[in-house]
Amino acid sequence: MLNWKPRSLVKLVTLVLAIALFWMPIAPAYAFVKVDGIFVAGQACEALQSIKKGTNPGEVTLVPDMAYEVTGQNKPQPSHYQVRVKGVNSPRWVPVECGRLFTNCSQSSDVGQQTQPETEPKPPAPNTVSTDNLLAISWQPSFCETHQDKTECQSQDASDFDAKHFTLHGLWPQPRGKEYCGLPYDFPKKPWSSQPDFDSELDDETLALLEDGRRMPGVESFLHRHEWYKHGTCYNPQSEQPEEEYFEESLALLKQINDSSVQDLFASLIGQTVSLTEIQEAFDADFGPGAGEKVNLLCDREGRISELWINLAGDIKPDTPISELLETAKDAESKCQSGLIDPVGFSS
Repeated sequence: MLNWKPRSLVKLVTLVLAIALFWMPIAPAYAFVKVDGIFVAGQACEALQSIKKGTNPGEVTLVPDMAYEVTGQNKPQPSHYQVRVKGVNSPRWVPVECGRLFTNCSQSSDVGQQTQPETEPKPPAPNTVSTDNLLAISWQPSFCETHQDKTECQSQDASDFDAKHFTLHGLWPQPRGKEYCGLPYDFPKKPWSSQPDFDSELDDETLALLEDGRRMPGVESFLHRHEWYKHGTCYNPQSEQPEEEYFEESLALLKQINDSSVQDLFASLIGQTVSLTEIQEAFDADFGPGAGEKVNLLCDREGRISELWINLAGDIKPDTPISELLETAKDAESKCQSGLIDPVGFSS
């Protein structure tokens, strides 16, 4: 039997441990890496709370073509990016192959690689025309009740076109949040007057319809610029005349509503209350059974009807009957079930 002295035993154990550590493979140190950039989803991917556990409370998924703020990646050669999703309290993890990362310098299509800086990173625009849209039309007297400082509200008169007809707010590609497509991330969203003028891109007839202040009074406050850059850039960016197509078709849709029983209903009940059911029946009468189910009635805090939001489905052309676009559109949900059709003038 060997008789080890304590000091010799300590030396032997130390030697064995040193040899073991020398031959042990060194594992890479994976750690969170901070990233400052934008991730543009290419598909509807799950946004995980935990990569390891695969948990996804709320079943959150990214929306294709939407941009999300990136706060980090899970390791130097990442498998996932950490992004912020609107309406979700904590950041979520999405696989790198779900879309494209744009850093402050460039687009990174290959994770872990550094590329040369570009002049200005831009989120990509959709490749096809939007076929899921929402037409937002306003009842101008109600709008002016709550926006009395607006230029277009200072000279309202009962004989004005917008005193008895709907006006254009905008045509919004869906889903909600599909905005500012193909624009630099530092694009000025306010004030609207600071946004680039695009009048030269519009045909004379379309420009005249906008500038006469009847169909879109908000032009005086540069609403048309806001609507184009926020929503129009996502409508059909592959068009040869994207600005013209967006406004020509928006105005054509507005005209169909203003030439219908819906406008007649509103004009005949100014100063009175109308129900959502009555509005839906007017839509059904002119645009086909079920058309009224696609309409969301919006009212302000005082119970005045402010807008109609109308769901549309299909490729819109200047001569497309709105009945066709309503036929396959998704049903709307209205919190407001009735409201006052406000007359011109400030109530307070």
